[in-house]
Amino acid sequence: MTTAVLPREHHLYLDGMGDELGPFATFGAQFFLVVAPIFLFRVVDAEVLPDLAGPALLAGTLGVLALAPRLVIHRIPVSGLALLMVAWMGLSVMWSGNTAATVTLLKRDMPVLIGLMLVIGMASFRHIVAALIWSIRISVLVTIIAVAASPSARVHIDPTGAAPDLAGWHGLFPHKNIMTPFLVFGILTVLTFDRSTILKWATLAGAGVLLVGSDSVTGLSSVFLAISVWVWLQLYRNLDLRGSSVFVVSSVSMALFGAVAVAASLSTITGASGKDLTFTGRTFIWSAALTLWKERPVWGWGADGVLSADPLTPRTAQAWREIGFDVPHAHNGTLDLGVQFGIVGVLIFVALFATTLISGLSILRDRPELGAWVGSVMIVQLYMSMSEPVFVRFGWLGVLLMLRLMMMRKYAVELSTGIGLADRVRHSRRWGVTENV
Repeated sequence: MTTAVLPREHHLYLDGMGDELGPFATFGAQFFLVVAPIFLFRVVDAEVLPDLAGPALLAGTLGVLALAPRLVIHRIPVSGLALLMVAWMGLSVMWSGNTAATVTLLKRDMPVLIGLMLVIGMASFRHIVAALIWSIRISVLVTIIAVAASPSARVHIDPTGAAPDLAGWHGLFPHKNIMTPFLVFGILTVLTFDRSTILKWATLAGAGVLLVGSDSVTGLSSVFLAISVWVWLQLYRNLDLRGSSVFVVSSVSMALFGAVAVAASLSTITGASGKDLTFTGRTFIWSAALTLWKERPVWGWGADGVLSADPLTPRTAQAWREIGFDVPHAHNGTLDLGVQFGIVGVLIFVALFATTLISGLSILRDRPELGAWVGSVMIVQLYMSMSEPVFVRFGWLGVLLMLRLMMMRKYAVELSTGIGLADRVRHSRRWGVTENV
């Protein structure tokens, strides 16, 4: 049969993977993908969840592997950079400044990260997306119920009494600045993939209400940027402007204009939002974090190896005295990486992040939905990283691993078709395409 290029509206990533899992393995994979983001993003505070929840999820994933056909297991993609990042995170227990805290974090999150890489490598794209959307819907609903039912979910109370109550909704998340980045990720995912009109707009409305109630400048500014980037990428892929120098020049000019405008009015913006030019003490945190990084520049302090109060170490107590208040992390993505994993960890992560982002933007033409989603999520993640540790903490390493592996697979672009393996074969024959399944 003559091989031909599919018309764009029927363009498929014809890999034949995922739909061969069978009903039981498919259910197990989808269940894992619903629960894993809730677990990694701390939608329900870690104190509520048992310590063995992470290993239990990995055990469930291995059960899925046991049910899956050998062919699917043999075709699971392997990313060397992703494995290197996870391995470096695990090895950091050997030089951690707080071994107990590192072990606790690794025992909780590492099994889920490993399971995520395995499941993303097995499940079909439509099953992955469906599970993610349900995970986001459930998280938004649970958070709204918590905010409505519990006054403590609408205000942060310092249990030590060292700081005044902090306004802003956070639901069952440990903090509003963990909740709002997750909501931004959720909004981009729902905007891109959700085909149910009613549930789509209900989820977006719920996430919007939570963002407004959070009183988070980071969250509100991030969602505006996220939607702007998402719309820009939709225009880029839908309009025939990719080769237009006018489009490129105008886009760069607008970005530069926005950056200059923000820099010029920084005092006004921070004052209007109730902040100051220290960004609520973040500049003090950054200075102390840089000092910590300089003390261990190559290896770092290990995963959660400093600035953790469980248990409190003398070096952490000293850092908190220098800052002037207790803080659990560096409040900056790059500094957080450097403090935890040193320059080696930073270089590994930069290579992983950069290649994933470049790959996402490079597939905008042939795989538009996936490319636009990857690009918008990662660009906004870069922005949020300026004030929050959204590179390897609070589920974000899981997001990066997921994006990486999803682009290593070949998936259906137009999810609205919702066709299975047998249908894909018939569909490919109809359009004169030879499919390797």
